[in-house]
Amino acid sequence: MPQASFLSERPRATVSSQQVRIQQVHREERLAKYEQVLLLLKQGWSRRAIADQVGIGLTTIQNWVLAGTFPERKLREQSSQLDPYWPSVQKRWSQGDHNLMGIFRELQVQGYKGSYENVRARFVDASPKSRRKQAPSTSRPSVLPSKRLATFLFLRRPEELSMEEQATVIQLRHLHPDVDLAYLFVQQFAQMLRT
Repeated sequence: MPQASFLSERPRATVSSQQVRIQQVHREERLAKYEQVLLLLKQGWSRRAIADQVGIGLTTIQNWVLAGTFPERKLREQSSQLDPYWPSVQKRWSQGDHNLMGIFRELQVQGYKGSYENVRARFVDASPKSRRKQAPSTSRPSVLPSKRLATFLFLRRPEELSMEEQATVIQLRHLHPDVDLAYLFVQQFAQMLRT
């Protein structure tokens, strides 16, 4: 039975790598404006003219001048829509219910407006097992396709599949002998329907 100790942790706000990239881009834009403000001040421009030229407010210019250096912003942590429902999730998980889709559906009944992916991501990011898997590695583990995509790939003619799709079918077929047998049956059945 999976350990639930990671569920006892208070849900912490996280900053995704995408958010970090966006914040870095915004920082670079602010830095460029800051440097432009300093240059225009040295050239004798008025603060009003600089504000109009650079597209920032007078108060921002004043704050930058008073600071004397470029004012860095703290990285903001984002709270999750899931946070208010976390105690309910903890309870379900500790009772042995590890069906994330079932937990997600119950959360929706309680008013949760977030996505299933947010629920799933919280477990993937929070579980001790996933922390061990996140150790630095040069190759990423392959991810299995959705049931819908797997069905689509199984039903298509092998010669119509791209190289990537063929590799996915091979990966699926190697999961278990029953999956391989199911693929063969599906292909035979599809061939019967086509003729």
